Amino acid sequence: MPEPELAVKVNSGVMVGAGALLALGLAPRAASVALATSLVPTTVIGHPFWDKDGKERAQQQGQFLKNLALFGALLYVSKE
Repeated sequence: MPEPELAVKVNSGVMVGAGALLALGLAPRAASVALATSLVPTTVIGHPFWDKDGKERAQQQGQFLKNLALFGALLYVSKE
């Protein structure tokens, strides 16, 4: 049985915790991998531009592409 509320709480905790670690420069590789991993479901579920039309499609696509850019940046940081 899916528990979306729990999933959102766990995802939020990962983002806050890993974001803090990355900002402080503590375990940047692990933090960036955790953030990149948590960004995937957030992006796919939160910005389904393929199901939208018109202005809403453009807005969702913009957010999707922004998250894709963040994902790439996080992968770059994880390799350093």
